[in-house]
Amino acid sequence: MKNKKQTWRLTAGLSAAVLLASLPLPAGGVLAAGSTGAATAAAEADTASLTKTQVMDRAGEIVSIPAEFTLEGASLTNNHSLPPTWNLRWKSEGDESKYIHMEIDARTGTLIEYSRDTGKSKKTGGNLVEEEKALGSANGFLIRALPKEEWENLSEPNEFGLNFDYYYDSAQERVYTFTRMHDGIPFIENGVQIVTDRAGVVVKYKRYWTDEPLPEAKDILAEEEAVKRLAEKTRPSLVVVDLPSRRSGFSFDEHDAFYEKGEAYKLVYGYLGKDPRYLDAKSGKMLNIWGTEAKDYEITPLGNTISKSTGEKSITQAEAKKIADDLLKKLPGSYRFLQFRGGSSAQNLEQVVERHAGMEYVPADPQKEKTEKVTVIISPKGELLQYYKEINSESKKVDKAISYEQAKEIALQMVKTLMPERLGELYLIERNPPSDQEVEEILASGNRNYVFSYGLLIDGIPFDPLYLDVRVKPGTGELVEFGFLQDAKPPATLPAAKIDREAAKKIEQKNQKAMLTYFLPENWMDKAKRGEKQTPMLVYRNIGDEGLVDAVTGEWIILDKQREKESKGRK
Repeated sequence: MKNKKQTWRLTAGLSAAVLLASLPLPAGGVLAAGSTGAATAAAEADTASLTKTQVMDRAGEIVSIPAEFTLEGASLTNNHSLPPTWNLRWKSEGDESKYIHMEIDARTGTLIEYSRDTGKSKKTGGNLVEEEKALGSANGFLIRALPKEEWENLSEPNEFGLNFDYYYDSAQERVYTFTRMHDGIPFIENGVQIVTDRAGVVVKYKRYWTDEPLPEAKDILAEEEAVKRLAEKTRPSLVVVDLPSRRSGFSFDEHDAFYEKGEAYKLVYGYLGKDPRYLDAKSGKMLNIWGTEAKDYEITPLGNTISKSTGEKSITQAEAKKIADDLLKKLPGSYRFLQFRGGSSAQNLEQVVERHAGMEYVPADPQKEKTEKVTVIISPKGELLQYYKEINSESKKVDKAISYEQAKEIALQMVKTLMPERLGELYLIERNPPSDQEVEEILASGNRNYVFSYGLLIDGIPFDPLYLDVRVKPGTGELVEFGFLQDAKPPATLPAAKIDREAAKKIEQKNQKAMLTYFLPENWMDKAKRGEKQTPMLVYRNIGDEGLVDAVTGEWIILDKQREKESKGRK
């Protein structure tokens, strides 16, 4: 398997010469990577860091920088909890919108991230280059960017799905995921994503990798037993999704058409954070996306009140201002109206609100008005969309602060105060409280806040993409931000689900394959930034193109247009 893939990748890399002929190649040609910068640095990974001169040479081995581009910046980031990284950026002397950006591991010379816009391939008419040429370009790039021991142990392109988020237009670009393999087992959260443009040139690259040791596949559940248990124990939830926000590969026009045709919001079966989705290959326990044991839970709304529909009629600017004035009276402090957002305090108050109305306020106390400002944003239907307070003061370490639990209670009371008519539609999204180290970092920064999220329910069903974000200042306990982060407009009513969870699971199992994989929980990068280690796990899970099950029609919805088209071609 390995030799076959290695030969295939070398052949594909050599075929990239067709695409690279117009660009001067670095010394050593297409296959030079791993022989100089990367290999030399790897031997001294724990004791040395590449100098600026060395990293510039390494960058030249990976890509050719056009003559009209000049180096704009080269900085070394040395976060002790993450690998030290060189950040390089070039810009065009004639057009600053054209750039090349690279992030290189300062220990090994391995390329971590790359993006470019050199104006060579604009998003205009014409067809995509042939798949063979695009893949040749992608594989040639991999060979230059990665050490040999990494690129020869990558999967076939998109063999296990795309895996890493990237929103693009499939008529303009192709996206490839090369999954990291170890002892024949795919590591779904590790690998490399490459994007090629219509000419087949690599325009984006990102390496997802952990240096933590991988567990051996010993003393694990037998495959037959594990697959059976996984099929029994997975538990997707019935949810409402804003489908265009979840799908990739569509143009802006296609994206907008979903909303215009009334096809944006779907009742589907999919996985929420707490849902049992992975089977621990050693313990046999079901896990959630955070890698902890998935337990039964219920979603409980904060109350019983449901907002009443105001129909199609929109409010005026004057009505929006009155709503904002009244809301502020419910909060501590006294404020006076300053202006509508945009700088005018004399807007036509009878003008109908179209997207939203934003009002700015300052403290009534003249001594505070230059250090504090509050913004309130109201929807055309008179609903509070956002509230946030700007405090113009120097960030200082907080010596004494309220606890996380106290902040949680303050956030809850603010929700009840500002949205009493919607308590039956909102529920707290429970998350693990911050660690002692995180709390120390929040207090030390002086400008970070405790954050709480509340989900939205439609007819008692979670509306997955939309949630309420509430932020509380740890030093004072005051509300500094409150509002819905997305601009989604959920449907007022839903069609009834025509298939149950068990039927949905069978549809998922038909379109994906249960197999043994390595797994990194959802929050592994956050833990790495805090210096906490997250050991990869062995789990059984369903693998394939990411999708959802339509709860009304039973259709399997592949979320990526490119993969959906390829899937239909295989049938």
